[in-house]
Amino acid sequence: MAWVNAFERRPLRQLLDQHREAIDAMRQELGDSPFDDTSLLRYALSYGQRPHEAVEAARKALAWRQEHRGLVEAARERKAPPGLSTSELCTLQTLLLTAFHGTTAFGDPRLGIAHGVGTRFVSSA
Repeated sequence: MAWVNAFERRPLRQLLDQHREAIDAMRQELGDSPFDDTSLLRYALSYGQRPHEAVEAARKALAWRQEHRGLVEAARERKAPPGLSTSELCTLQTLLLTAFHGTTAFGDPRLGIAHGVGTRFVSSA
């Protein structure tokens, strides 16, 4: 299921079928890109009737990923970003805390994120 708006969900397959023409057009424009259909659907939904802007945004994302390849690879491998000292990593772990807190009635994950020293996360179960 995928969110269409704040109140409506549809099966992902239905959204992919509904926006197939836009997805295929973007794929043709982008050539050999790592984007799968779901990723291209996100751009199609975000830019609606502005397909050239959707393609441009996807190209910018690809360029950013290329420029920051080390960071992308570290994230993919769930490793620390390159270039950070042990002290900087400890600071990040201290200031940004995340935790999984079950799922919503729709099955979506509930994540708690606390940031800043002294911030406490309280989950309503």
